[in-house]
Amino acid sequence: MTISSESMMIPGWLTSVMDQSGLERIRATVTTAEKRTSGEIVPMIVHSSIATGHVPLVAFLLFLAIFWGLLPFLVSMGALPVDYWGWAEVGVIAIAAALAWPLSKLDWFKRALTTGEDQAIAVGRRAQLEFYQSEIKATENKTGVLIFVSLLEHRAVVLADKAIAQKLPAETWNKIVELIIDETKKNDFTTGMCRAIEEVGEILAREFPIQVGDRNELADRLVIKE
Repeated sequence: MTISSESMMIPGWLTSVMDQSGLERIRATVTTAEKRTSGEIVPMIVHSSIATGHVPLVAFLLFLAIFWGLLPFLVSMGALPVDYWGWAEVGVIAIAAALAWPLSKLDWFKRALTTGEDQAIAVGRRAQLEFYQSEIKATENKTGVLIFVSLLEHRAVVLADKAIAQKLPAETWNKIVELIIDETKKNDFTTGMCRAIEEVGEILAREFPIQVGDRNELADRLVIKE
């Protein structure tokens, strides 16, 4: 599902880091940045990029191993009579399941049970998918830039279209990514995205200044996806 920034509805997963005024700040920042460049800047945020189907099972097995390992200790301490061992085993399974299910729905828990490498790969792939499926690739002079944020993983990627990528190395965008991540981790995604847009605008203004007859090819808005 895609939500335009003109909509008054902000999905629940995004309300923790921004509100309606944030959408307007981002829209205005894009508009201002593009007044100096022929480039097109597209900010985008998605809820998550990683596959999380493994999380409930991994969480269950983790809790099961922890509590199962405590049983012999409880018996040795006299806190659990040997006669109740069978019931204790059933209880351990029930407790592990009861903990794993609700925790598996929390973003921080999903992140904790997914390796950093897997997160980086998933976010990179999602960013490329969104780039190629979006209208960014359709700009006349191939001067579109995607500023992509995946909220659950606290990761960002900046991708530039052909004309920009041929002129500027990928390392150009490292600072932009750091700006977004630092602010997002402080629950100020709006400021991070606005600062990133401004920095991208500065870079594009130097390398791809505004041209006579330039037109705004893509809407100035934050793209929101699940």
